Amino acid sequence: MALVPTIEVLENIQACKDDESSTSFKNMTDAAFEYAMTNETQQLATTKGSLFGAYNAVIMESKRLCKATS
Repeated sequence: MALVPTIEVLENIQACKDDESSTSFKNMTDAAFEYAMTNETQQLATTKGSLFGAYNAVIMESKRLCKATS
């Protein structure tokens, strides 16, 4: 939910209407997933496959997006 830009996108996700999500949202979630699966810091025993690792991936993607828009 941290990457969901609008209530409409959230409602589409909850209704399993993934094809109605914007390209921008899909790119954000893909980037967060890619970071979680490939970044070396995400492959440590303390982060790999953990809730902390998923949280960290979302936070890092959010920070990247904030830098890109400032």
